[in-house]
Amino acid sequence: ARPEANHNQERYSNIVFKVAEVMPAYPGGPKELMNYLGKSLKYPEKAKDAAARVIVTFVVEDDGNISNIKTVYFKSENEISEEAKNALIEESERVVSNMPNWTPGKQNGENVPVNFTLPITYMPTAPKEAKKTEANAASNSEK
Repeated sequence: ARPEANHNQERYSNIVFKVAEVMPAYPGGPKELMNYLGKSLKYPEKAKDAAARVIVTFVVEDDGNISNIKTVYFKSENEISEEAKNALIEESERVVSNMPNWTPGKQNGENVPVNFTLPITYMPTAPKEAKKTEANAASNSEK
């Protein structure tokens, strides 16, 4: 079986899969990935009012490392500056580049590099004072 495994490694050495028999996985699964993103993403000051979606692609290498990070899509729900757009893209790519190693994808039992697409949504939150005011207004109207 060893020669065949070596043959597979050679055969897959220049291929990045879009889909593999076993797709790569973030440590702990999708819920932990969402937790990581929630903790790690810092809303850039330049883009604090931006509502946007950034789609980042990257390769989960056959050893689980992340490489070839690229933003492939950006859409803002409101008017923002080019500077704000760039800040959101940079932040998205920063967070992806700092992810821990993933469990690599597998094809025919061998670890293989797999392309992965990750959408990241930025939604501005209302300032704390506004939230307090809304909460007070709601509690006052109930009385």
